[in-house]
Order: sequence, then structure tokens, then C-alpha cells
Amino acid sequence: MVGTDISVPYYNIQVSQEMIDRQNADYRKRFGKQVPGDEAADDSLIRGSLTELNEDGSDKDGGIAVEKTVLSPRYLKDDDEKAKFVGAHVGDAVVYNPFKAVDGNLTEMAALLEVDKEQADVKSDFRFTINEIMVNADAEMNQEFFDTVLGRDQASNEGEYFDKLKEMLAAQLKNDSNYRFSIDAQRVLRDRVGELELPDEFLKRFLLERNENIDEQKIDEEYPRTREQLVWQLIKEKVAHQFEVKIEEEDMMRFARFMAANQFAQYGMTNVPDDVIENYARKIMDDDKHRSDIAQRAFEDKVFATIKDNVTLDEKDVTLDEFNKLFETTTAE
Repeated sequence: MVGTDISVPYYNIQVSQEMIDRQNADYRKRFGKQVPGDEAADDSLIRGSLTELNEDGSDKDGGIAVEKTVLSPRYLKDDDEKAKFVGAHVGDAVVYNPFKAVDGNLTEMAALLEVDKEQADVKSDFRFTINEIMVNADAEMNQEFFDTVLGRDQASNEGEYFDKLKEMLAAQLKNDSNYRFSIDAQRVLRDRVGELELPDEFLKRFLLERNENIDEQKIDEEYPRTREQLVWQLIKEKVAHQFEVKIEEEDMMRFARFMAANQFAQYGMTNVPDDVIENYARKIMDDDKHRSDIAQRAFEDKVFATIKDNVTLDEKDVTLDEFNKLFETTTAE
């Protein structure tokens, strides 16, 4: 069924200098530090004091006063109130309305004004006198930074660091290329197989009996998609039989490690030690529900890897933009 007479597109996404620079800038910002500054930006931390004001702007007798408080413009919900702080300097007195700034959230008001929530429904303007501004400074390109991003002793200078960064990006893009290959491989093999005869009416009745909350109309609407899934399942099983594809424990662990690494990466943790990944992967595998899902996905991955190894790849070098446009075409179709 699968052989070198079958050709499937495979898109190699090229790592551009712009991608490397953008990733580096992201890492430098992510692993940067807060340092004292003179001018506030959107993501600055501003410390100062608060004084409640009368409508004419004078200090309110017996009003609320907070000696030490802190805020960051980025978390203010009202753009007009936020704009009053961006560009402000140490020593400035900013008149703003905290109630508007937090969109009337009494929990936030209570924390800011250091009062009980029952006393926090205060709509007065306040003067925020800025005593200190902490700004975010990008991480320096030094050994500590290289170790944080890549892991200890993976790079000792900027040249090695950028080479490793390019390798990391290429590995990430390889996953995207393989995903696109899975879409194209399905399409090519479906076309190769052609229209399969299935007992459609029997399958519809079976689905209707298995799903008490779905009526015949809904079954008719969803059946074309279900039929496609059934056809693809038959193709996968045929390929698995042809090449004796079997899922071993290590196949499942490999996929569990991949899942674990991706979950850490979502939180910006790109150099998690192997033993931590391994332990987390084993915890995932210990959950029966996850284990069943991993088995199915590992089987799917192994089938696609087998297809990739046994067809002729029509390799094409593309930019990331060109690659993304492939999915626009797929959606349009």
C-alpha cells in the first residue's frame, strides 16, 4: 500500500535571522531583571504614596492616605488612567482615579487603599506621589544568560549561543513540518485508496444506538466527518500491518517526555533537566486516562514516521510565512 512510488510534500522551514533575533530578544526580556529607572513604562513597577483628594483637587480632610503602595500600569484596566503613569518620572505627583483604573473591582481597591472591602467603594481621585520606579532591563549576554536559556555549559560565547539557538528553533519548526506532513500524507493516501465501500446505513444505526442524545438528523449531518475518520483508521491499520508497526512501552514514554517538555516550555522553561522531564513523564503515564490517550497518539506518530520513511518525500524549502500560507489554502479548500 505504501511505497516509494508514492510522493508526499515535505516542507523544510528555514530559520531566518529575523526569527533568531526575535527569539533572542524574547529570552533577554523574559530573563531580565528589574532595576531602578527614572521614567515609567507600561511594564514598570511604581512605588509611592496615595492621598485622597476633594473634587477641587485639594487634600481631603480625614481622607484615605496610604504611605507606601505599588502598582504597574500594565495591570490598570482603563487606558486613560494607565496613560497618566506611562512616561511619568520619580518625584512626579500623578492624579488619577483608582476606581476607574481597576474597573470598580472592590477587592483590588481594598488591597490598594489598605481598607476592608466594605469601605473600598471609593470613587474619589487620588494623588500618587512617585518615590521609585523599577524598570525591566534585558538580560546581559553573558554565561549566566547562556546557561539559563540553553542549560549549563551548552555555550561559552555569543557565537555558540546563537548556533544553539538556531538549532532549537530548527527543532521546533521540524515538529511543524512533521505536522504538515501528516496532513498531506493523509490526503495523498486517501486519494490513493479512493472511495471505499462501507456499510453506511449500518454504521449510522450503530452510532445512533451508541449515542442516546443524538437524533437521526444529527447523525446524518456528522456522518461524513465520521466516515472520513473511519476510512483513515482503516488506512492506518493497513499501514501498521504492512510494516508490522507495534507500540512498545518506550514509544509511549518517548511521547510522554515530549508532552512533558512541551508543558514546561509553555511556562518559558526551556532547559529543564532530563531527570525532571523523565519523572514528570512517568507521572503522566501513571494516569490511566492519559496512558490510553498517549498510546493512541504514539501509535499515530509511529504510523506517520513509518509512512515518512517509506514514501518519496518531495522536499521544499520554505519561509515561515510561506509555510503558514499552506494552512490558509487548506482552510479555503
